Amino acid sequence: MVGDRVFAVAIWTEFERAHDSWRRLGRPGWDRFGLTVSEGGRHRVWLDRPDGVFAVSYPRTIVPW
Repeated sequence: MVGDRVFAVAIWTEFERAHDSWRRLGRPGWDRFGLTVSEGGRHRVWLDRPDGVFAVSYPRTIVPW
């Protein structure tokens, strides 16, 4: 929960998706990942460079509390 917002996620499903992506990418080390946070609070996880092919943005779903 952030302020008056709740992030609706199935945590195990998110973990499995992340793990599957990591394996498909050749199991890259943590030193190859980066995180960019926008002024609006949007998080973007990327590989090798901010404009890289692999990128995931969060939150995916915001549900009013």
